[in-house]
Amino acid sequence: MMNGIKSILSYILINNIFIALCAVGLAYNSSYLLHKTPHPIGFYGFIFCSTLFAYNLYYLQNSNHPHARYFSILGLVGGLLLYLLEKDSIPSYDLAVIAFFSSLYILPGFIGFKSNRWYLIFKLLLLVLVWTNTSILLPSPHIELNPTFLLIYSNRFLLIWNLSMLFFIKDEVHKFKKGILEKSLIITLLFQIINSVMVFNLYQTTIGLLFLFISFVVVSACYYFTKNKKSQLNYLFFVDGIMILETIFVLLLSLSFQE
Repeated sequence: MMNGIKSILSYILINNIFIALCAVGLAYNSSYLLHKTPHPIGFYGFIFCSTLFAYNLYYLQNSNHPHARYFSILGLVGGLLLYLLEKDSIPSYDLAVIAFFSSLYILPGFIGFKSNRWYLIFKLLLLVLVWTNTSILLPSPHIELNPTFLLIYSNRFLLIWNLSMLFFIKDEVHKFKKGILEKSLIITLLFQIINSVMVFNLYQTTIGLLFLFISFVVVSACYYFTKNKKSQLNYLFFVDGIMILETIFVLLLSLSFQE
């Protein structure tokens, strides 16, 4: 029984189904955090398929992802069909910018581009921008640029940055001066906590408490995973799973405060 569960979970993680669900969760979260009406299910289906396509395309030449071709095709076809159905609710300009950033992240791997430390940091920034803009600007394209929006946007950016840094440290720490990545992570974790306190004081108490809780979960994960060597599947489930954890609490909050 347990072996069967582990096999199914591994399949979901390796084929990037789980990370696509994380993208859907964050996109839904943004509607609640910014007090917007959630989109129809087709919109979130587009987010799911687009993420499934992009991630499997990135791993197309990786032997550890043998089904990447199948899932990239499935994501592409599903994404195109859902875009045609939901194009009125998907901002074309924001989507084009996100697609451009994604291509800068994915395409160099197909031409054998030799990366240095600065390019790796640039890729990390691209990844965080893609995730932040996909999960905030696509669901809320006509948002007013005010301090509230900037607080929510920067919190999402810091969340994705800190989670991505854990993977970055695991894979690339040997290319940097000893301890420098860990020290930079401590600084950005502190920024995330400060941002959460500001949301608590300046925007909304419940959302601020949620952000503080997630911040301390991220801090705990960072401490644990920088001190203990774990497999890629552990990172994919427990680190990326923090995004699902936030979604669970957002769903609970949205149900609790319904009239």
